[in-house]
Amino acid sequence: MNQEGFKYDGIQNALTERFPEIWPRIERAFGSYYDLDHELPEAYPTLEDVFKSMIWEQLDQLGADISLLNRIFKFLEEMAESQDPEVPNLLWIAILERLAFNKNRLARAWTHMGEATKQLALEIIKARS
Repeated sequence: MNQEGFKYDGIQNALTERFPEIWPRIERAFGSYYDLDHELPEAYPTLEDVFKSMIWEQLDQLGADISLLNRIFKFLEEMAESQDPEVPNLLWIAILERLAFNKNRLARAWTHMGEATKQLALEIIKARS
């Protein structure tokens, strides 16, 4: 990754590189639609259909994997800080919009969130109030 942060094109590749444990989920969700050895689904379905469910599972578990949560929210923070405006927009739509209005999950996520991610979540709440 360069100093500008993530780019929208290929962010799903960055996701699978950072979270190799997400592959079984991708295979279950998209294996019948894609030749996953040669292509990945686009960014929105990958984040909305797969990554979001992984995040929710961790936030909903009593014995959540704190190391995984920290990795997840570091990734989300890098998305929030990206200079490519499509990346924070993707984060907003695919993850934060639903998270911002689930008080329990948001409270659990808040301690793991970076400042840019928190700011986006607050903007969502203000925009929808």
